[in-house]
Amino acid sequence: MDSSKVLIIGSTGYIGAWITKACLASSRHQIFLLTGPTTHASIHKLPLLLSYKQAGATLVEASLDDHESLVSLLSGIDYVISAIAENQIEQQLKLVRAIKQVRTIKRFLPSEYGVDPDFMEDSIAPGSVLFEQKRRVRRAVEESGIPHTYVVAHCFAGYFLSGLANFGRFWPPAAKVQIYGDGNHKVVWMAEEDIGKYVVKAMDDVRTLNRTIYVRPPSNIKSQMEVVNLWEVLSGKTLQKEHITEQQWLQKIQGKDLESGSESTMEERRSLLLPEGLLDGVLLTPSRMELLLEEEERRRRLTHYENLPWELRHAFSIFYHIFFEGVIMSFPISHDNEASSLYPEVNHVDINSYLSRFL
Repeated sequence: MDSSKVLIIGSTGYIGAWITKACLASSRHQIFLLTGPTTHASIHKLPLLLSYKQAGATLVEASLDDHESLVSLLSGIDYVISAIAENQIEQQLKLVRAIKQVRTIKRFLPSEYGVDPDFMEDSIAPGSVLFEQKRRVRRAVEESGIPHTYVVAHCFAGYFLSGLANFGRFWPPAAKVQIYGDGNHKVVWMAEEDIGKYVVKAMDDVRTLNRTIYVRPPSNIKSQMEVVNLWEVLSGKTLQKEHITEQQWLQKIQGKDLESGSESTMEERRSLLLPEGLLDGVLLTPSRMELLLEEEERRRRLTHYENLPWELRHAFSIFYHIFFEGVIMSFPISHDNEASSLYPEVNHVDINSYLSRFL
């Protein structure tokens, strides 16, 4: 085992768990996991924490709010990987200050992994707020002179590919699929386990120092319509296609009926948020989705986009830029900034293989 020490923050989160598993599987470093009071207060996280411990990780209870203890912890660390939750992105500024004071961290990977925030300056709220916060963290890292790598992995397969990008689904639909616009904007769909592998590879690679690395293997670049067509071939089923226009998407976000301009009913909003079949929420659990919808109904203030629950607005705005604007493939990258080119030894899961899991 390498003597280098890696600290992971957010190891029990969705993508953080995949990154942690990849780090432990590589057996190249000593792995330390920062945990806090909220981590130990969740019974659902207990099995995951125990599995990490059994795999060789060292759990360290600390807080980003305690600067001195954080500095003390970082003093013995070589690499820091953050997978902090989206609603806590700016907490990383505290981490940046501590890393700057320590001055011995060889590489810092802030919580990124989705869409590149530096190409999202014109995004709509509330996604724009998240991207602004990520850019603020990036600039703080750079201004502090901290060695860093940004990993942009685009669309997580579990959130997007599993339901053919239908909002509110984690399983391919049985009869009807919603298509955003003409469905032809190219998207990068990545299995979470591969994102974890590429993060581990990039963490201590001299070629990725102070650079943004994009995970864009050619086999994983397809439009929503291409993904739907592939699923139809694999499953032997032809799905009914319901095309959602850009205007309809934005109107539904506002809680208005497109034709009349009046407020939509609870059932109408649910029909868009939760399509037919096996349900689950993008960035949300089914129960959380229902609670948010009930909260939305109680407020009865749906004439303004800003009054919808944050999680729903965030998910809607991200979908908008990915599927209606095609932001992911809107700019070119070089081969030496693309993960599958840098690490051809990683046998990543392609779209066909991932969808075959659902047969």
